[in-house]
This record gives sequence, structure tokens and C-alpha cells, in this order.
Amino acid sequence: MKPQDILRLPLLGKPSLSRTGDFVAVAVTRPDLATDSNLAQIWGGPSDDETITRMTDGDSDTAPRVSADGSTVAFLRPDESGRPQVHLLRITDGEITRVTDEERGVTEFCWAPDSCRIAYCAFRIVDEAKSRRETVRITDLTFYSPAVGYTAGIARCLFVVDVAGAGVPVQLTSDDADDHDVDWSPDGRQICFVSAKDDRRRNGPRADLWTVTVSDGRVQPVTDGGYSVFCPRFGADSKTVYFSGSELAEAGFNDGYASFGVWAVDTGRLDGGSTPEAHPRRVSHDRYNLSYVCQTIVPFGDGVYFGADDHGRVPLVRFTGTDSDGLPETVIEGDFQVNGFDVAGDQVSPILACVIADPGSAGDLWVYGSRGTRRLTAFGDDLRDSTTLRTPSRILVTTPDAHEVEGWVFVPEGDGPHPVVQVVKGGPYTQFGYTMSGPGSFEDAQLLCDAGYLVVIGNPRGSAGYGQEHVAGVRESLPTVTSIDLQTLLRHVLEFFPARADRVGIMGGSFGGYMSAWMAATTDLYTAALGERGCYALDSYLSTSDDGVNILYALWGADHSSWPKFSPLEHVDNIDIPIMLLHSDQDRHAPIEQARRLFTEMRLRGKRADLVVFPGGGHELSRSGPIRQRLARIDVILSWWSEHLSD
Repeated sequence: MKPQDILRLPLLGKPSLSRTGDFVAVAVTRPDLATDSNLAQIWGGPSDDETITRMTDGDSDTAPRVSADGSTVAFLRPDESGRPQVHLLRITDGEITRVTDEERGVTEFCWAPDSCRIAYCAFRIVDEAKSRRETVRITDLTFYSPAVGYTAGIARCLFVVDVAGAGVPVQLTSDDADDHDVDWSPDGRQICFVSAKDDRRRNGPRADLWTVTVSDGRVQPVTDGGYSVFCPRFGADSKTVYFSGSELAEAGFNDGYASFGVWAVDTGRLDGGSTPEAHPRRVSHDRYNLSYVCQTIVPFGDGVYFGADDHGRVPLVRFTGTDSDGLPETVIEGDFQVNGFDVAGDQVSPILACVIADPGSAGDLWVYGSRGTRRLTAFGDDLRDSTTLRTPSRILVTTPDAHEVEGWVFVPEGDGPHPVVQVVKGGPYTQFGYTMSGPGSFEDAQLLCDAGYLVVIGNPRGSAGYGQEHVAGVRESLPTVTSIDLQTLLRHVLEFFPARADRVGIMGGSFGGYMSAWMAATTDLYTAALGERGCYALDSYLSTSDDGVNILYALWGADHSSWPKFSPLEHVDNIDIPIMLLHSDQDRHAPIEQARRLFTEMRLRGKRADLVVFPGGGHELSRSGPIRQRLARIDVILSWWSEHLSD
């Protein structure tokens, strides 16, 4: 696989089915070198056909949703000022009309079951004085959004627009909380959403589930703290809301080592509607977590479907009970990942539309149902037919403290021994696996292997897909335990594969960047290191990252005094190998000051450190950034390893 082959990896979004399952739509985003951008259009067609076709010709058409009656596809398209607005595409003749005109754009939407109304979220001014920008008074720990900048006086509110009538939106919420993740109840009476309306949110990540009655705008709570909540979806009875999330840690912040499963909660109230009636109950077995790459749950019939991480795979599973001791039915599985799906049609024999990515593709659309299984797109064929992909060897190693860790080894052509690159994934709560898309794909491994490097990747403790013991095994010392697992994987490769122990590099992005610097400072196994968009100094990351407080508490605990010893920057004197740091200067999740601090301290000590800056890029540069920057990134990485791992 060559660097230019990333142009052969279009990404498919989450598919959407009509209520009967007869029609399906999906967004397809394709890298375009000519415009140095990612062009997104809507594709769709009958789900029982042999293929689907492109339905729109815009540059950024995303998030299609098919109306229940199957007559219309709603989607987001930027207006003349680049603000996403809801547009409607009439399936019969392809006519497109615009139905919103939000000054700051629409962030998300969903159809009403009557196919006549749409609920959507958009930023509006909720406090005129605070919204003025001569100065900004900050009172919340979270105060910035990429969509609108500083959020003082501005909040994401909930609206309903009648697309069959005059099209004038009705505003249902107007306080200073942030409303998102909307879903309309099957009976059409209520909309459920996530919002941080409790004042305790100002010093923490608290958010709750809420409902609003469409007819009178009455807003009521569904949960009362204690949980991380997202992706709420009504059950068929319109009285139960399913959601993904986990219980919060004792300090009130997210628990980075919890299992983010599927929960259910009743929307009934006590005390005249002031207090939620029941605590959420876990529906999914503790072994199963909602996959980061899928992030889709669909209640259907008497079950709940969702994509779960599982040893590098993402099968589609279905739970039918409310007892967390119950195990799911596996609906679709294989050496691939279900990146998104929808379920519709008859409850006895439903139709499933799934975007499935495998080791040779970033995703294609498949339909499963009573009429058999069909692949409706063939984007993956382009890459497989035009390049040679290496088939990795799966390895299973046992650490000195008797824990099993899974990994994969990509061996280049030739007899070897070969120089080695160990790639560490981000997260840590993600998984490497059978895909060419997402944060844990085989993409970088294939590129490095083609360049002549033996590549080892793996899922150390803290990774999803192996159960709670595996995830929680790093709770007391995240980098120390992760280091044990990474070293065990590497030593196994050096012993049993044609590898050069004197030419070993380590690299990774985000948490992988952090671990690359940590391993460089605490082991002598590596010749050189490379960190991308990493966190290297926990003290400043706390206050400069867009989610620094929550991440620090979630992964390193509430004891501030312990944080410095877990910062690679604190161990810079022990880094005796060259290190390259790749960072985007508009990365707000891992701000560039992280790389600048480590770079500066290395240089002041006379040590080799290179800093490569990508102007204007963000945290997702390697996956969805400008095409030329993505190609430049690969060139920089290959040049670095050529300099330090070649004779």
C-alpha cells in the first residue's frame, strides 16, 4: 500500500432506512486531491436492489435521514456562508429544498414519526449581554465550541419545524444549557435529548436525559445525575428510553475504565414530575461495550441492537432483556467492524442496513434481510484491486503478571531481519482491529509494512473489546501497565519474527503519542520515537484541552499530586533517543503547547527533537484532514523512520 492509496478509502456514514426498510440512504465522503478536501454526497436507493447511486452533488452533504414514509431524505448541507442547514430531497424526482436558516447552523436533527416534522438543534443567543464579544466572562469549565467559538451567552437549543407547512421553527428550549442527541418518541408526543441543565455542570461534566412535550414545551428530567449519558433512543412503547454510557466515578467525573454499555430508564415521574421515578438499569452484559467506531444503538421490537467491540472486531449484537447477566444474540459477525447500522421493517424478520469495514476497505453498505444478504456499494474493491495488502499474523502473548494481550504483526516482503515499528493506538478505550477506517485501523501498519518495516500493533490493557478486567487493569497506573503489555508484545516479536532488535521505533497518536514519549523515557528498547497529537504534560493539559478536566480525572484519578509522575515531560532527562513530534496548530483536544513544551525541554538539554506543525489542522488530521496534509504526514513519518531505522 502506497501513500496515494489513501485516496482510495472513501468513508461511509451511518445508514438510514425508511420505516418499512424499502429505501436506504448513506453519506459517502471521498478524498479529493484536486480540491484538497473531503467531498461528501448522499447515496441511496431501494434496499432490495443490487446497488445504490449518488443522489446529491454537493461538496458537504452529510447525515441523511429517511422519513418514516420513505418519501424524503433529509440531510445537512452548508448554506452560502458555510453553515449546515437541513435540506429535503424528494425521492420521486430528486428535488431539493432547504427548510432551516439558522444563523449558526444546525448541528443535528431527527424526523418525527409522522414524516411531517423535524426536530433539530442549533446555537442561539440566550443571554444578550453575555454574548457580546468585547469581553467574555467565563463561569463554566467548558466554554468553547468549534461551531461558535466562546459559548458565553450562546447555547444549543431544540427546535421543531413543520416541513409540510409554513416551515417556521418553534423553539422548545431556551436556557443556557447545551441540548443535543435528540430522538422523537414513536407516539410523536415527546422528544428526548441530553442536556447539562443542573448547575453542578459548571464545575464538572454532569449531563442528564430530558424529555420535552412537543405540544406545550414542558421539559422534564429523566435521570438525576450519576451517569455518563449519550445516544438516547426511545423504545417502541414511547415510555422507555435506552441510552449508552456508564456510571460516573466517585469524584463525579467520567470513569475512563468503565464499560460503556446500553442502559434503559423509564420516563415516568414521581412528585408531579419533579424527580425521575427509577434509576437506569443496565441492559447489556458488562462484557459488552458500545464500540467507539459504531456509536449506534437501535431499539427495535423487543430488543436493542448495537455494535460492540470484540477482539478487534465489531459484531452487531442484540439484547432482549433488562438483566445485565444476560448475554446477547450475535446478529452479524466476522473479521470486520460494523461502523454504523439501522434496523426497520417487520419485527419478526427485520431489514438491517450496515456499513461494514474490513482489513481491505474503509466501509461498504450491506443489507441483511429475508431476501438474503447484498452488498450495495463496492468502494473497497478499488483498494483491493489496485494494491497489495499484507495479511497480518495474529499473536497472543502473556505478560509477566499473567495477563493475555492480543496483537497483530505485519511482515514485509523479503527474508529479513527487518527494522521494526511498534504502533500504539489512541484512546486508550478503543481497539486496533479489522478495518481500514477509524482510530484503530490497519492503515498505518500497511503503509509502513510496504515501506519495508515489520510492524507490531496490539490492544494492551485499557483497550475495549476484551471485558472489564482487561479495561480496568490499568486503573491504578495507566502508563506503567500499558508499558508492560507493549513491551511483552515487542519482545515476542523480536524473538519469533525476522526482526532487528537494534532498529526499533515506536509511534502513535493521541494516547499513542503519550505512550511513545513515555516508553522513550522509561525503556531502552527503541532507536527512535514519534508522537502525534499527544499529551505530554498533564499539568497544563488539565486547563488547555477542550476536555482536559474530564480526561485527567477519568484516566489518572482525582489525586492531583499523582499527576506529575505520569507526565512524560517530567522524565525528559531520561529520553536519550531522537523523537519527532507531529502536531496540528488548531488541535484543541491535545493543544500544540503539549508538543512545544516537550520539544523545548528536549532542545534545551541538547537532545534531538523535531517538531512538525500542520497549520490549521485539528485532532482528526490523520483521518479526515486536508488531503495534502495527510499525504505530507505520511511522507514525514516514512522519512523519519528511514533516517533512524535504516543502516
